[in-house]
Amino acid sequence: MPPTKPKPETDLTPNRMLVAAITLACFGIAAAMWYGGYSKEQQLSFSGLIRVGIFMGAFWLALPSKSRFAAWKGLSPWVVVCIAVGIFFLPRLKYSIPLFLGMLVLLVFIKPRKKKKHQTAKQTIEVKATQPPRKDN
Repeated sequence: MPPTKPKPETDLTPNRMLVAAITLACFGIAAAMWYGGYSKEQQLSFSGLIRVGIFMGAFWLALPSKSRFAAWKGLSPWVVVCIAVGIFFLPRLKYSIPLFLGMLVLLVFIKPRKKKKHQTAKQTIEVKATQPPRKDN
């Protein structure tokens, strides 16, 4: 069997166009639903279309184009982790500050116990032999 050739890197411009088409389709269908009216049963679909449209629009802005690199190209992994933690904790700030302070207190005051060395019988005899004899009065 002959060795397979590696696939050449593809340009992301067609994918950017597909993301733009999905964004416009979501917003277009949501606008048609809003204009035409929607029932309570369709409310979930309407809100889902709006949310997916917003997400795909943000993703479209972050994708690389012919004139610029991707928006996340210069980010270090630490910045990505800090952004993810911030996104998780900022909406829950009322609960996350006491949780963070409680964890900090636990880290400061609770330390692992030192493990005691178990002495064997031979080590105990050696220790007693090196100690001076006791004088009883």
